[in-house]
Amino acid sequence: MGSKSPTASYFCTRPLFTIYAHLWAYVGRRTGRYVEPGYEHLSECPGYSVWYEYYQRSNGSFPLRTRLSWTWRDVKKVFKLASRWLRISLRSAISGA
Repeated sequence: MGSKSPTASYFCTRPLFTIYAHLWAYVGRRTGRYVEPGYEHLSECPGYSVWYEYYQRSNGSFPLRTRLSWTWRDVKKVFKLASRWLRISLRSAISGA
């Protein structure tokens, strides 16, 4: 499953990363994948600060258009995780687990 990679996305920092992290941790734990304890309580994507600093030094600042194009990719990931969360939650509610 793998946790989120640092990218030029608004989903790498709060408040949007919080949504992603909670969904990812829930789905990962319920499907038997390893999720680092406390992942859902991180304030940003692991490694984002280092990656952002390196990117800024190498390439300059992010154009807004670049950030938004990466964001759409992450929106798809969040919707996929949300649908998995919903399926798992519904199965649990139906089976009474």
